[in-house]
Amino acid sequence: MFAAQSSNNFSLNWGNTVDGIVGYVNFKEMALFEPNLSALSIGQFIRPVLFVANPKNLNTMLKLFIAKRHHLAIVKDAGANVIGMVTLEDVIEEISGDIEDEFDEVSSQIIQIRPNTWRVGGSVQLDLLARQLEISFSSCDLPQTLKKCFYMISNYSIGI
Repeated sequence: MFAAQSSNNFSLNWGNTVDGIVGYVNFKEMALFEPNLSALSIGQFIRPVLFVANPKNLNTMLKLFIAKRHHLAIVKDAGANVIGMVTLEDVIEEISGDIEDEFDEVSSQIIQIRPNTWRVGGSVQLDLLARQLEISFSSCDLPQTLKKCFYMISNYSIGI
């Protein structure tokens, strides 16, 4: 058995592949028992995993999470191979936009990948980006961040 970490959860697997996921352990749940943790076994914390076939739309996933009272699902392809994981937070963020919490990290880096190609973090101030790359932004008010600019542009383009 091995474990793979994802934010506050570890998925538990039989064998050496992700295809053998048997459950997950939530760290927050374990923290409640911290003073007595040495007297407990990991098996007491294993929660069942919800498996879904690919593809599922957002509405179907939201209804499934609510009906099954789960917040995490493992996505499998037609051959029963694990191809990903989706959380309730992922579904809600697709519907409403990003939900930032204490675990989210927004990059403020500007990295040149190759000539005329840059990787820019979402928290980079546009005035700094404009100066460094010698460009201008016509649709966004400076000194917004790149993330806020994209959010504003996408909201205008879909008429919200």
